[in-house]
Amino acid sequence: MEKIEFIEEHTPADYLLKLDLTLPKWVSTSLGLNDFMYINSKRLRGAINHFLELLSPLLFHQKSQLGGFYSIHTWKTTKPLEPHLHVHLNVFNVAYNRKGKTFHRFKPIISHRAVKVAWRNALKAQGLWDNPLESFLPDCHVGYIKLADRVRLMSRIRYIFRKPIVDMNKNIGNCDTSHVNPVWARALLDYTPRQVFVGWCFNLKRFGFKC
Repeated sequence: MEKIEFIEEHTPADYLLKLDLTLPKWVSTSLGLNDFMYINSKRLRGAINHFLELLSPLLFHQKSQLGGFYSIHTWKTTKPLEPHLHVHLNVFNVAYNRKGKTFHRFKPIISHRAVKVAWRNALKAQGLWDNPLESFLPDCHVGYIKLADRVRLMSRIRYIFRKPIVDMNKNIGNCDTSHVNPVWARALLDYTPRQVFVGWCFNLKRFGFKC
């Protein structure tokens, strides 16, 4: 929250564009005994960074860079023992022009279909999409939060950075525990979603942020 408050104070950002991006089921189910760290692979990080690049021209025309942060979840909320790889990405409605060293604000309005197409293309570029049908698109959800709305903002932050154990305690009754891989279950119990800053937010120290 400290970094978000810094961004709110030092840039014209007033909205957060929230994007929940799902990976294909075959990618989720490929999470095996030794593949839990797949979520930190270069391919997935590459897909997220490429998605941001594809998103930029859909939001503004200037040659500037988007900025935000994300977390990666590996489990399904209602059935937490089932692998379900998805990304909770949050983008501030300001872009940074490195040449002019200036920020400019844009309206955080975007077509849901455009988001799905961009995410599919980003996944495809990293070998994480295999459906040849142009009409087939990944599951994505788009929303908006005004930064001044602290209740909704904090709710979003708590939601995307919660641990799997929270959903396991709440929804264990929905799970089939008869065929659970103990290594997978152990990995879930130990997993803590990381807060990863991307784009111009990657290095806030250059703007004066102090840890």
